[in-house]
Amino acid sequence: MSTLKPLAVCMFLIFSGHALAANTALQNQDGTDNEVVIEQFNGDGNLAEQTQSGTRNHSVISQDGSDNTAYIEQAGEQNQAKVDQVGNLNSASIQQVDYDNLGEITQLGDGNQAVLWQGQQGEPYLTDGSSAVLYQEGNNNSVKVDQIWYRNNLTVSSIGDNNDVQVTQGGFSDIDVAQVGNDNIANIVHQAAGAGSVMSLEQTGNGNVANMSQSGGARANPGSATLQQKGDNNRADISQTGHFNEVDFSQVGTGNELDVVQGGERIVFTGSSTGDFNRAEIDQGASDAYLELTQVGSENVAKVDQASYQGDAQISQIGMANQVTLVQASSAISPSASVMQNGSGNQATIHQR
Repeated sequence: MSTLKPLAVCMFLIFSGHALAANTALQNQDGTDNEVVIEQFNGDGNLAEQTQSGTRNHSVISQDGSDNTAYIEQAGEQNQAKVDQVGNLNSASIQQVDYDNLGEITQLGDGNQAVLWQGQQGEPYLTDGSSAVLYQEGNNNSVKVDQIWYRNNLTVSSIGDNNDVQVTQGGFSDIDVAQVGNDNIANIVHQAAGAGSVMSLEQTGNGNVANMSQSGGARANPGSATLQQKGDNNRADISQTGHFNEVDFSQVGTGNELDVVQGGERIVFTGSSTGDFNRAEIDQGASDAYLELTQVGSENVAKVDQASYQGDAQISQIGMANQVTLVQASSAISPSASVMQNGSGNQATIHQR
């Protein structure tokens, strides 16, 4: 079935899925307050493409079948785009220009790919307050999102195996990514000068890899990164630059690894690892740094370097064969260190230079 709701100026070309094996729908609008709906059901190799130029446009594409392709391009204010695809090997792409845009992609099936871009070519200051929601359920899904400039919101959910999520976002923004399945990879980058973001990533499954990077952050607009990993063989790399930023992490499982680098001033790190063979390495090259780390399990390893002045580190290990190495730089304000170990074979080294 194929339906199209025309408002304002609309050009429409469509072939019924019952007549041809491969449906095609092409639509182009130039004006304001336009609305378009394209639906293609029960067919292979369908193609739906929508282009809108103007303000307050609304576009919906729904495809049910295999090898579908959907593309939406909107230029104007307060545009809305939505793509629903159910089937295998689907591909969805949304490009929105200017600000207050809303993009939503939902894909159910194997081998899906989703690409969403919200911004302004050559003039990123025109993009402000955009939102995007992406949901994928199935195997081998891939998501790539770019949100430029300020006050953007993004929610990404992946349920299945071998999912890949890549996000690039501007300042004063919120990022929420959740993955449930095996071998997931999430790469999240926030980049803005003097503007923090709220970044949250949750992974449940085996073999997950998380890379989180934040730049910016100030007293009025601090940044925060929250990571939760539940499963085996997880690895996380977190990097923060700026002031008043915070990192909070939780790892539950076997063989987890965490590497954190924080720069700036008045930064905070808190987190815990529960499981076997956990390793945490934290480098706080900033003034007025605070760290609180708890490890519960066997053979945990913690390495902490507070390279600047006024460092405060609180480390607790409960289990067997735990190791702590803590290095703090001395200054006019003496650093503070506390290490508590409860178990067998523990080793602690504290160096205040």
